[in-house]
Amino acid sequence: TNKYLASSSVGGKVLDTI
Repeated sequence: TNKYLASSSVGGKVLDTI
């Protein structure tokens, strides 16, 4: 799970779901 990549793709929200 890449929190940084996920957060940049949703505009800054850290998502640990992927």
